[in-house]
Amino acid sequence: MNEVALFVSNPVTRSLLHIPIMEQVRKNVNADLKIVFECDSNGFIVFIFHTLDWSPFFDCQVLSSEEGVWKSKETRFFTGPRDLRFDMPVCFNGAIHLISTCSPYEDMSMPYIVSYNYENGMSRMLSVPKEARRGFHHVSCDMAIFKWGKVTNSTESICLVRLLKSAFTVWVLTDYESNSWRRIMKAKVIAMVGSREQNPVVTGYIVLNDECLVFTTENKVYSYNWTQMEIMEIGEHKCESSKISIISYSNTLRPCGILSSPSYNVNAISLDEESTPSNSEVLPSSLQVVP
Repeated sequence: MNEVALFVSNPVTRSLLHIPIMEQVRKNVNADLKIVFECDSNGFIVFIFHTLDWSPFFDCQVLSSEEGVWKSKETRFFTGPRDLRFDMPVCFNGAIHLISTCSPYEDMSMPYIVSYNYENGMSRMLSVPKEARRGFHHVSCDMAIFKWGKVTNSTESICLVRLLKSAFTVWVLTDYESNSWRRIMKAKVIAMVGSREQNPVVTGYIVLNDECLVFTTENKVYSYNWTQMEIMEIGEHKCESSKISIISYSNTLRPCGILSSPSYNVNAISLDEESTPSNSEVLPSSLQVVP
């Protein structure tokens, strides 16, 4: 019988750690599961959100690598009138932050960001900047959020990116409590790319640290530094898809972790002990482009 399976993966070592999930979820292959994963130097946390009958209230189960046991949250997660983009969660300040879709075919409410505090189960709505709401009903409008701040910097926040009519605009949340935003960049894609492509069409994007916008077109990958106003062509991605996900990660040989179930190796690379760095050694950051 087909069953739902969940794994944590390290793309460098090509290893998988099997995560056991609740029986009622595992056997429901038609379940619309939303997965959120948060990882730091101490371990990881996995969140599973699911609901029935298109309800805006989601049940939430949480598993930490430290405890290895699923726990159900008593308070359900209220998502609001729009669908949420679970593919780009931002975890900070003790909460998961998700942005809504901005499709004109949904409820006529404005796009928004909603947070879910995984300690007390409280949900909170955050407004996107007033300028970002203009033109949200246009078919070309797309919004995304990313974590703001360098890895070595303790100051974290949320970065909002809007792509509208082939132009990027970027804001950063400067005050969490008052919901204050500051615009830090606005540029047309055709001006950024220049003569490298004719009529470039953006297929994916991500913000790295607090100074770089990485984006893909139908054929290429670019990195734009808005502080220096410089663009670099990274290369061709060869993904035949109109929607591309860009995932950042650090090249590390750190294991996925240990739970009650054993980990599995997939095409594992061979390393002798003398050439293997310690588990805490981190190599330069990398990008993964996924169609």
